[in-house]
Amino acid sequence: MGDDLNLSKNPGWALWNRSKRISETIQRERHSELILEKAMADGDWPQEELDDLRQLTAQLRECADHARAIWRALEAVLCLPDGDQLGRIREIGGALQSNTESWYLIGRVEYLETWVRRFQDS
Repeated sequence: MGDDLNLSKNPGWALWNRSKRISETIQRERHSELILEKAMADGDWPQEELDDLRQLTAQLRECADHARAIWRALEAVLCLPDGDQLGRIREIGGALQSNTESWYLIGRVEYLETWVRRFQDS
């Protein structure tokens, strides 16, 4: 395999690559929502940590909403001529910061969940 196979110049691959990041962002938001629902139902989280979890979940929701908006913009690219698709995909994909931000936020959610579990076990 040499330079013949360069998927980065394929619009379909570029869309798929961004769709993976968008999916991850949305899944992280759903995961956080489930943790929040469970925490509220359990009723044994300290109020400050529950408030933090609510805030983190709201931030993840914003990331997921941004990712969905990016996906809608990417879907519109399919209507463009083949030669214009890749440039537009790259341009739109450059705005996809929600994936990086959601990695950070879900790390905080998981840390908080672990911290509260330790609090509950003691």
